[in-house]
Amino acid sequence: MQVVLKLARSVPKLIAQSNSIVASIGAHATIFATPNPSLATITSATEALAQAHTVALNKTKGAVAARLVKENALRNLLKALAAYVQILVNAAATPEEAAAIVEAAGMSGKAHTTYVKLPLTAEQGAKACSVDLEAKAGDGHGRCFYGWRWSVDGGKTYGAGTTTNHAHATVEDLPPLVTVLFQVQITTSDIAGAWSNPVPFLIQ
Repeated sequence: MQVVLKLARSVPKLIAQSNSIVASIGAHATIFATPNPSLATITSATEALAQAHTVALNKTKGAVAARLVKENALRNLLKALAAYVQILVNAAATPEEAAAIVEAAGMSGKAHTTYVKLPLTAEQGAKACSVDLEAKAGDGHGRCFYGWRWSVDGGKTYGAGTTTNHAHATVEDLPPLVTVLFQVQITTSDIAGAWSNPVPFLIQ
């Protein structure tokens, strides 16, 4: 899980957010034993920004620039604190424990998503009655060849198909309005793999 620190854009909301995070982490000292930066450091920076914001509201000369310095300092401290929370999240034994840590910190979390490419995908080709096929590339340990075959009778029979040295192919002149089953077989270093599970596609 990734710790997400959605810092407020306005200074008053940033101050309130910082105070909320400090209070939340402080209330869970058993989880956050040694916050880095310390909560005292962040509290001090928050108070400094609040004071600078008050001066800036009075339109004192140079006060806006001074407030920006304090604001950036607090933002950097909060980002560092989020990095500390991330270390604890990474060490969590389960996703549930990781989520509990993020919640206890008063922050947000984003679950990691893993993209798994399917062994074979089919989509409509540029021409009518054609299909573009793409296979998951070989593991790279040796030269790969890709055998492609298809069935127009529900898998009862397969034609001779075709072979390429790249992980994609286009099949044309297929019968319209028929669900065709496609398969791919990857041969690496002269060792042929198994045919993939059939992928159905309605020819348009």
